[in-house]
Amino acid sequence: MKEPIELTINELLNGKDDAKYLIPLYQRNYAWEEKEIEQLLQDIIDKSSDIDSKYYLGTLIVDEKIRNNETIFEIIDGQQRHTTLTLINAYINFENTKKSNLFYEARPEVEKYLESIFKFDNSNYHVEIGNSINTIKQGFDIIKKFFKSKKDLKEQEINENEFRNYFENKTVIIRVNVPKDTDINHYFEVMNTRGIQLEKHQILKAAFIEKIKDNENISILFGRIWDACSNMENYIQYNFDSNLRKNIFGENLTNFPIMIEDMILGIRTNDTLLDSSLLAILSSDIKKENIDNEKNNSSESKYSSIIDFPNFLLQVLKLHDSNKKVSLDDKNLLNSFGYATENELPNSIEFINSLLKYRTLFDRYFIKRELNNSGENNWIIRKPANKDDDYLINTFEKEDNDKIKMIQSMFQVSYPTNSYKNWLLDALKFFKDDKIDINSNAFYDAIFRIATTNYSKNTDWEYNGVGISNFTFNYLDFILWLNQEKIVIKNEYKKLFDSFKFSQRTSVEHVFAQKNILLLNADSEYEREKTLNSFGNLCLINNGSNSKYSDYYFDAKKQQFEERKNVESLKQVLMFSYDTWNTEQIANHHREMLELLHTYSQ
Repeated sequence: MKEPIELTINELLNGKDDAKYLIPLYQRNYAWEEKEIEQLLQDIIDKSSDIDSKYYLGTLIVDEKIRNNETIFEIIDGQQRHTTLTLINAYINFENTKKSNLFYEARPEVEKYLESIFKFDNSNYHVEIGNSINTIKQGFDIIKKFFKSKKDLKEQEINENEFRNYFENKTVIIRVNVPKDTDINHYFEVMNTRGIQLEKHQILKAAFIEKIKDNENISILFGRIWDACSNMENYIQYNFDSNLRKNIFGENLTNFPIMIEDMILGIRTNDTLLDSSLLAILSSDIKKENIDNEKNNSSESKYSSIIDFPNFLLQVLKLHDSNKKVSLDDKNLLNSFGYATENELPNSIEFINSLLKYRTLFDRYFIKRELNNSGENNWIIRKPANKDDDYLINTFEKEDNDKIKMIQSMFQVSYPTNSYKNWLLDALKFFKDDKIDINSNAFYDAIFRIATTNYSKNTDWEYNGVGISNFTFNYLDFILWLNQEKIVIKNEYKKLFDSFKFSQRTSVEHVFAQKNILLLNADSEYEREKTLNSFGNLCLINNGSNSKYSDYYFDAKKQQFEERKNVESLKQVLMFSYDTWNTEQIANHHREMLELLHTYSQ
């Protein structure tokens, strides 16, 4: 192992031994913002008041490689700092002939931009929104703004020439070579840097790419697909740039995605030859942040997924290899994939094909939250219907769409955490064949079977109502919604069914208040307790509503409910449709709800 070497910034950036530095494909894009950049500049200025002292920036961890008889230092840790130093160097040396010795694997447009800023001819340089050079350009603009607006240089009696001299010759960094044959993937997992930490799914991405690194085209495309799949807050088609999405999903974005091998060949399995080569398409990088549609880009996503990417990866892993023991908890993500264990990672090509397949199906057939400007959140199941715009239509006909949307949202509010979404895994098992179009009735029936099976595991409560699962309350509300035409109640309550949608509810409300238990018509304390806590007297609402209802009598709660007209529970609607509420009404409602549940559990 080579000893660590101290380098001045001049030696680092202007090529001691003509050194070249490479940021590999698996590294994240440049992410430093104004706070980090200005802090670095200010630290250098502050230290430069002692012109004889050195300012140590820390370490640069590299893996030294020989490529085409040329020494390349592949940056493992420190790329954010190295990139920022390169940008500073470009700004203060634009009159000289210096150039960047920083290169980006498979990202030529970044290198082209760096070349332009060293020549200072980038004023008209076009940067597409979402392109990987966007944050680098922002970083360079922050540096220009800093030097133009800050008065620190004059106040501290340092002119720009003196700053340049201290920056180049007194600011130093320690370059550390990792030992030969180091497991770089494992190194990522254990290293602790001051910069942005790699998440577990990024470590997995690096490990998968390492297995196929000898095929550059496959490696690049693997990274594109992984990054597109990793943002769950938009539809997968719009996570690719316009050219690539058309080649993967077809002209109107409605086809089942082609496999990665066919993308490389430039052939659609059921279509004609592509008009443009894949490598030309891939030459324009799409980074992870390019998630919004190119035409309708915004700082915040319009959609919210019911699961995050690490947990979705575990779902896909289980679907990819049904015999594999997989814990649906992202704390076990790396172990589940066999990373750094005696087990092997799945085949990179086969897994990325599965990931793209199930991500496409997930977006098309499962609910998302639509976040609109009014602050309302609506459940949607939609699919792309236009290649050039973020235009979506309902996946199914309205009646089927509403029914599938309702049963899925019932599951989601019952099991809101990202981990252990077994219902979603079971529903995804419906898609055994590589087909984009399915029978809506068959799909609904499959999900309904999951619901009835789940309910059958939670039927040992009867009169122990306070021990009933949230799922049972939500399942009953779904059954009531499904049977609303058969329910006989006053019209003013019946019409409330139309505005019902599932939302997060965790508080069990006693409609006949616990404080008033002595007013229940019963022969014994035991009977009163039994009636008070029975399913017939309970409904599931949110905590805020429960607090507002407090210990009011039934009439007061009913009046408050009618004034608010906020339908949190259809079971609650039925309960407040009664004129009075005591032992007899509670028992009747209890019996009717049990009969309805039993009808849909057989």
